[in-house]
Amino acid sequence: MRTVARFQLTTADQPEEAYSLVFDEVQRWRDEKYILEDGVWQNRKFGGQADFEEKVGGQDSWSSYAIVSKQSTGQAAIEMVAKALLFENKTYLLCEIRAIDATGNFMRPNITISAPGFLKSILSKDISWRHARGIDRVFSSAFEVDEVSYLQFERLLLADERQLPLIVVSRDFGSQLIPGLSQTMAERGAGVCHVVTIDEDVSWKMTENLGRDWSCFNGAIRVFWPRTVLSSHPKKHPLWMADRLHARIEHSRNPKIYASDLILRSVFEASCYIPSPKEFEDVEAHSLEVGYRQARQEHEDNKDYQSLAESYAREADELRRKLALLQQEKRTAEENLQALMVANSGVLVEHSADLDERDETPEFQTVKEAVEFFRKNSGASIAFPDDLADQLDSIIPTAGPPQKLYLYLLALRSLTEELQEKGSLGNTVVNWMKDKNVDCSGESETKKASGLFQFSVAGQSRDFELHLKVSNATSPDRCIRIYFTNQSTSPFVLIGCIASKKYLNL
Repeated sequence: MRTVARFQLTTADQPEEAYSLVFDEVQRWRDEKYILEDGVWQNRKFGGQADFEEKVGGQDSWSSYAIVSKQSTGQAAIEMVAKALLFENKTYLLCEIRAIDATGNFMRPNITISAPGFLKSILSKDISWRHARGIDRVFSSAFEVDEVSYLQFERLLLADERQLPLIVVSRDFGSQLIPGLSQTMAERGAGVCHVVTIDEDVSWKMTENLGRDWSCFNGAIRVFWPRTVLSSHPKKHPLWMADRLHARIEHSRNPKIYASDLILRSVFEASCYIPSPKEFEDVEAHSLEVGYRQARQEHEDNKDYQSLAESYAREADELRRKLALLQQEKRTAEENLQALMVANSGVLVEHSADLDERDETPEFQTVKEAVEFFRKNSGASIAFPDDLADQLDSIIPTAGPPQKLYLYLLALRSLTEELQEKGSLGNTVVNWMKDKNVDCSGESETKKASGLFQFSVAGQSRDFELHLKVSNATSPDRCIRIYFTNQSTSPFVLIGCIASKKYLNL
């Protein structure tokens, strides 16, 4: 099976009470989620059989508890392993979710992952827990950041000691894109990330203090990876712009859960490459050593077995030495994989969906910057509207957002190149754009009957029907429309309008 999420916590705050709390909450979680019928555990909500294995152990210096639950769904076999350890005045909690695709494929199964219910309950109590690998306090709730608490937030963001990803949810006009999303992510990602919500003032403060490439605004969501495992380049920290995220979840039955899964997927993946607490290995090795010594004492007077026992002892000592080396190599490999995986996840299109990763493309802060850069680099194959300046003045400077507007303009450049090379598309423009993940449509029959929009290009007034919808579901002065038409000779694409719905009286 493949580990798909790893939660690891520790506390020195009332360790004995914490250990008892873990035991009680895991038992409660099992009894609330499953029911024992005729000696078989059944999932109360979804049905289906589950198997449990439990083990309680301990000696004078430590106590341990472990539970393994196994259940199969239609998509995957899922295993949850939880271990608690009371050792040297600390309590440790390690929980792993493992899964394998129903077909046996080793790739990550397409399943929704969430922190187990008992973990959320444990973190809601008065005992303070930290991540086992660092100083990060862990919570199951999101925090609001305002101007008063901004400096504390910035210190967390920039701290070299931070081990967990920091997910920043920005507000737009005082609201989150999906109401309650930050709290949902905090609960589902409890123990593997921090989640905060920032308002418009904090967004501007981030831009002023850290630079525009580090900002998060207009309903966007950003994952800031730990600085210790990643370069400080801003493009390594995935940014989900509001429009792109909305397009992914608008048809979902449960937008909060689906959006959380999209954003937390790489966070859960990264958690698997943080080595688990070494104390579990140490206690297990100590337990084996104690059992081994007891066995030798029981047979030390038996001459028939003494030489054989000594031979086995030498072999066991050598195997323990090799095992210790392998465990150290495994931990080093996990640390290296953590850094590699986090670094890669920041540049994959799937995760940094709204960042153009090519170094020659600047980060645009305004609509005018994006359009002007595109216009200067387009040549004669694309024609622009005569009153472009007035059109752009109708748009809120940060609408689109500008980076997304630029990507839509690039789609028009690709259309130009296709027409220039092949003379035709072999498809409708609308479908061609759809294949490029660009929202494009023609006008309704009602609009056609009442008259199409007319715009002047190169001194000539033309009808325009096709248009790209850069942004939707927002105020009219933030909704951008790009009206265009295409032809078989240069200029292959004529842009009639880049303006807001307010400008178009829509």
